[in-house]
Amino acid sequence: ATVNAKAISWLPHGKGFTIHDNGLFLDVLNTHFDGAKFTSFTRRLKRWNFDRASRGPEMGSYYNKYFQRDDPELIQRMQYGSNGKNGRTGTSASRCDGKGAGKGQQTAAAKRLNSSAP
Repeated sequence: ATVNAKAISWLPHGKGFTIHDNGLFLDVLNTHFDGAKFTSFTRRLKRWNFDRASRGPEMGSYYNKYFQRDDPELIQRMQYGSNGKNGRTGTSASRCDGKGAGKGQQTAAAKRLNSSAP
């Protein structure tokens, strides 16, 4: 298995992913995003409306209904910064100006994660 696959992989059903080794994942993250920190990454996941499983067999895994292994086009529907709790609206992945993790970065991230699928 590649370093990427040892660090992060899709769940078998393809509707979420899990990080197996935070240290290895940080190495992978830093090859794509200079100076990235794990806490910053998880904060961005929250801003992109990813949910983290807090119990059960997939505890610690991340999910977003628009981030799925077998349907990468769903990424176009992702919203940055809108969690629905305070009525704010966010920026869609298709409109992001490149100052955050926009459409191109999200699509590239999905492709990298897809390439590590078993």
